[in-house]
Amino acid sequence: YAKEREVRIAIRSPETPIRTICDAVRIGQVVRNLLSNAIKFTEPGRAVTVEVEGGHRIDGVDGLAVEAAVVRVRDEGVGIPESELEAVFDKFVQSSKTKSGAGGTGLGLAISREIVGQHGGRIWAENNADRGASFTLLLPVTGRAADGGQEGGLRHVA
Repeated sequence: YAKEREVRIAIRSPETPIRTICDAVRIGQVVRNLLSNAIKFTEPGRAVTVEVEGGHRIDGVDGLAVEAAVVRVRDEGVGIPESELEAVFDKFVQSSKTKSGAGGTGLGLAISREIVGQHGGRIWAENNADRGASFTLLLPVTGRAADGGQEGGLRHVA
C-alpha cells in the first residue's frame, strides 16, 4: 500500500526485542490500522515512521505502575485539529481535515482503542511539531499485569 501511494516507511526499533503477552492478532490489527491511516493521509514522496521502544511505565488497572512498551506511528500528513484529537477515537468520527473521500467508516480508531484498553494499555493522538500526527500505543509488557492475573491489570482478550 505504501509503495502504491509512494510513501516511504521507516522503522526504528531497539536491538533487543521487547516482549509482551498479548493477543498478537488483535494488537497486529491495531498497528496495521494506525499504519494504514498514516499512509492514507500522507502525501506521496513523504514518510511514515514506526517507532518501538521499551522502558516506559503506565498505571495498571489496579493503580500500580507496570513496565510498558510504546509503539508510535508518525505521519507527515495534514495533522488533526487540536479539538478533534480525542474525538477521532469515537465511532463513526473522522477528522474534519481528513474527510477527503479517502474512504473509511470511522470505526478503526474506536476499535483500536477498545482492543488496547482490553490489554490494559493506552492509545492517543497528538500533532507533530513540524507536520502530521502521531498515534502512540502503550502496552504492558511483563509480569502479571500482562498475563491477565489479579496483581497487574490486563483483562484477558478472548
